[in-house]
Amino acid sequence: MGTISINRLGGLSLIIGPVLALVFFFMAPGQMLVEQTDPTDTAGFVKVMQDNAVLTHLTSFVIPLGLVMMLFGFYALQGLVRTGGNGDSLSRLGIIFLLFGVIGWVMSSGMGHIVANTDNTDIAKSVFQASGGFNIIGNLAGALGFLAFSLAISTRDDFNKNMAIIAALASGVLLITTVIGTSDNTQANTMGMIGGISYIVVAAWSVMIGMAIHKKG
Repeated sequence: MGTISINRLGGLSLIIGPVLALVFFFMAPGQMLVEQTDPTDTAGFVKVMQDNAVLTHLTSFVIPLGLVMMLFGFYALQGLVRTGGNGDSLSRLGIIFLLFGVIGWVMSSGMGHIVANTDNTDIAKSVFQASGGFNIIGNLAGALGFLAFSLAISTRDDFNKNMAIIAALASGVLLITTVIGTSDNTQANTMGMIGGISYIVVAAWSVMIGMAIHKKG
């Protein structure tokens, strides 16, 4: 069996990882596809997660898998940028932010297992609220990571500059919606939807980048 290059594996990770995380996030109980619930309604959200415990466990397994794949893909991309050309310093900053972003998202997702399993409603609510804190940190750090990476790629000639700029704008929107949604609970649901659209844009850009570095072999 031959050895797969880091460019090919990193490219596949950038193609598959963000899409996998996005699809299963939308499938998670309480999100867009299964009994969408206001994230500020802790009791309602916990009930939906517990009523759909199997799906909660499934999505809480797969979302971290997709996120870790995405992180490896950006690590491979940073190595490619580091070997020559513009964007090295920004991409190095980006990978650090993305690391902490993925840690926050994975911690938040992992707490879904506890919410789905516990029979104590008060504990479930407390864990859900704690997971929200990790998710906020993940969103902030992740948005900054995407922003740094997309700005780095926008300075290079070997990738699509226009799409990188669009991804940078989407990352900025994700950052702003996170701050607004965290500061004002009445806006949390709306900001979450806008942030979700922004992540779709970033995921599409990630797929394009993944295809580009996969072709480099």
